[in-house]
Amino acid sequence: MVEDSRVDVLVQGTSLANSLLAAALQQVCTVAHIDQRDYYAENDGNVPIPLEDDKFSLLEGSTLEASQYNLELRPVRLYTASPLIDILRDTRVNEYITLKALRRFLICTSAGELELVPSSKEDIFTSRKLPLIVKRRLMRFFKAVQENDGLASHLDSPSVAVLRDVYKLDDDLIDAIVGAIAGAYTSKVLLKAILPRIKLHLGSLGLFGDFPAVGVSYGAGAELAQAFCRKAAVKGAIYVLASRDKPVDGVLKVDNTTNILFDKQASATAAITSSVLRRVAIISDELTAVLAGDDGACVTVRRPGGRGYIQCDVHGSGLSACPTNMTVVHLTCSDDAAAREDMSGALASLLETSKSEDKETSKKNNVPLHALIEWKDQVHVATEGMPHTIEDDIASARDAYSSIRACREFFSYREPAENEAEEAGAGDMGDD
Repeated sequence: MVEDSRVDVLVQGTSLANSLLAAALQQVCTVAHIDQRDYYAENDGNVPIPLEDDKFSLLEGSTLEASQYNLELRPVRLYTASPLIDILRDTRVNEYITLKALRRFLICTSAGELELVPSSKEDIFTSRKLPLIVKRRLMRFFKAVQENDGLASHLDSPSVAVLRDVYKLDDDLIDAIVGAIAGAYTSKVLLKAILPRIKLHLGSLGLFGDFPAVGVSYGAGAELAQAFCRKAAVKGAIYVLASRDKPVDGVLKVDNTTNILFDKQASATAAITSSVLRRVAIISDELTAVLAGDDGACVTVRRPGGRGYIQCDVHGSGLSACPTNMTVVHLTCSDDAAAREDMSGALASLLETSKSEDKETSKKNNVPLHALIEWKDQVHVATEGMPHTIEDDIASARDAYSSIRACREFFSYREPAENEAEEAGAGDMGDD
């Protein structure tokens, strides 16, 4: 139980958004951060193993060992131009996590082949498959996005129509832009919905190397949430897991001095609740055709019948997602009547690209599926058919922060460069 007199703000729930909020608030006041669960990150964490929750279905395979897998509940792509990168650096929370480059963004073409998504100038002009005129059209669109030039009259038009009719791009390039770069689940999204994601992707290229995004070892949501909780604790925040405090919504005042924020999730800027289907496939193979030696990759597969896209986040052992010689494939798409069938087809396509050829028989060997887990998820999004992003979490935390400390800038404090004092025991991370 948290004593009201000990804190200025009480934050309930350790989701990524709320963990960002608690860390920001602890810079300017005293925070107590509680969670009824006995672990951090809530629905932004990792799949609980063993699968005791009725929410999860083990479609194939047998019981998994918890110590061997870190399976993200909501895989996210952390772009190098994301404001979270600046927050991680300025607060030195980056010292608590391990980041790995994500270089490979791929699209499964209409011909069933995996191809790298052309996004940088080098990708486009060194491509041997794109005719010169198509390269110029693609560069014209990317330039318009980066310079906010010539797109205002098309913002409320379907993105596919603009790319096809205005920029004369073919279906595979449209899929690469709307599906792979923007990360959409449907091809019916308006142009204004995908532009921020495209701009973020393009703006991330070359910032820190030849990659636009990074993965977080051991699971992005779980590690980021816990890292910000740790930073808040180091600065004096009080943490209580397995809390017995009853959930209450709203902002209350105690003795006219203490502000208590009760909130399961920092108020979402995103106003729409979207239902998505998720699957995690654990593969007994390194999927070299997909990863090509990297630790992770992002693959987009077009759904049949114009039903949109399946986003596949592929994590190898380098991201500590699984043991060596194995791969984890996260599949996500809009939850509809055809979702399960389309996901099965998408996974089959990925595994087909990684089949090895038997030298004696010239036949391709099947890629073994170790386990397959499925669940449904409800996420807050700004636009139906678009994914929930880390930037959404930052916006939610910033909005909640402003409602409490309107006169102070969100994460205005920069951690000094010199070594911090010994952090062990600096904050109360107890369970009760």
